Amino acid sequence: MLYVLLLVVVLLFQEAFSSCGICPVGTKCDSNTGICRPFRQLDAPPPTLTCGTCPAGTMCDSNTGVCRPFRIPGDTVGQLLSSFYT
Repeated sequence: MLYVLLLVVVLLFQEAFSSCGICPVGTKCDSNTGICRPFRQLDAPPPTLTCGTCPAGTMCDSNTGVCRPFRIPGDTVGQLLSSFYT
């Protein structure tokens, strides 16, 4: 009986924490976070995002379409920051 009660409590808390309510058009509920976010279609090709021209010291992040500083393998954080601020 205790196990059934615990299961019910866990399920109720899970529903309470992962409920997004009504999501805007183009988004679905992320049941891990309870936040509405856009998901890509299962059979759709990945989107191509372009940043345009990125400033010196940054490169285009093709996942987000935003220019970001990337660390070159083998470089230290200090080398990354010095090239970004010069």
